[in-house]
Amino acid sequence: TWGKFQQTWTNRAYKTFKDLDKYIVMMYLVRNFWQNLSSKFHYLSMDEFYDLETVTIEKINLIRISSELNIPKETIRRKVNELQKDGILQRTGKSITMYKKGINFQKPIETIELLSTFIEKKSNMLHGNEWFGASLKKDEIRNFIKKYFTIVWLRFFKLQIPFLIRHRNLFEDLE
Repeated sequence: TWGKFQQTWTNRAYKTFKDLDKYIVMMYLVRNFWQNLSSKFHYLSMDEFYDLETVTIEKINLIRISSELNIPKETIRRKVNELQKDGILQRTGKSITMYKKGINFQKPIETIELLSTFIEKKSNMLHGNEWFGASLKKDEIRNFIKKYFTIVWLRFFKLQIPFLIRHRNLFEDLE
């Protein structure tokens, strides 16, 4: 089940830009924004996040992105420039601002459905164990994800970014 989920998610991620390097850079930037919220004990629901017109990540530099993603600095620079040219983000000094177009690039409606189904199935499998408690229903899971979106998706990105980095290291290419 997890393998099917990962394959479907990766295929959808690729279709966004036809370039997983751009996608992972955008994931990294959004993850940093959410991490900043989380460190202030703040979160946004899915609707609140996608209602934002811009998202600004302060004090970010290409060397840090390159180092954390294990992607050459020149590749990061090229991808950021391409995203800027496409009107998805704007780099100004040491900050990057994503516009509505960039924020909406990865709205995970289908992924939330897939993840909710996956968690419901695993919940049903674990239901018989006394330590687990009651099984969870797909609607409950979906509503929880949407309500605590930036917290849940921050954790999801903290899982997916290393997955993509390992994939790149193993196969020498994300695509």
